[in-house]
Amino acid sequence: MIKLSILIPTYNYKFGLLKILDGLIKCRENDLNQIEVIIGDDSATNIIENFEIDFYKKYIPNFRYIKNINNLYIKNWNNLISKAKGKYYWLLHHDEEIINPKLGLENILKNLENNNYHIFILPVDKFRDINFVNIRISIFIKHTAPKNLLKFFIKNYSYLMYINIIGPPSGIIVSQKIKSLYQDDLNWLVDVDYYINILSKINYKNIKKLSFQEVAILSDQNYKNSITKLSKNKIF
Repeated sequence: MIKLSILIPTYNYKFGLLKILDGLIKCRENDLNQIEVIIGDDSATNIIENFEIDFYKKYIPNFRYIKNINNLYIKNWNNLISKAKGKYYWLLHHDEEIINPKLGLENILKNLENNNYHIFILPVDKFRDINFVNIRISIFIKHTAPKNLLKFFIKNYSYLMYINIIGPPSGIIVSQKIKSLYQDDLNWLVDVDYYINILSKINYKNIKKLSFQEVAILSDQNYKNSITKLSKNKIF
């Protein structure tokens, strides 16, 4: 049985994709047998070759690569969600990766054993450059949803329009029981609209927040093809 579908939309960023995949193949064989990895490639040309696909299939038995004819953007995300066979699915973009993937995946799969939870919220480290007095400084921002705020937002989920306490799409794992698609006619608020949609289907007891000790995601928002930047500017 596939417990978790890891869905990777990618666009002209092979280095980012390979960081995710090279991290995953270091995980335990038993854990890799419980997941599937599906890549949706919006790039101008195939981002990985057949020999690379064969290589990763040796480690990840349920591995699929889909080359889109056109740049589908949000339709690519929805296409990946529709093809997910796992009990849970996780959208992990090409500019994000699992910190300590072996421990992280092991802890995620352990948590997925509890069927009472429909949503798992993961902490995210955001890597970003800021300019200060003509000096560029690289900083890490730890993003995690406080429990007291989560309880408030689950009852008042429209407030996410003002404060996105969940973060990027990589910060949430969703059960197939409440599967939903992204609104492909939206731009900057596409993730917030999605969170409101799924939160409206559950209550607080159906949410599990994971700790930084269990798993964390690194989101590189400096990269020129960062999903965050592309969503803001809609360069497609």
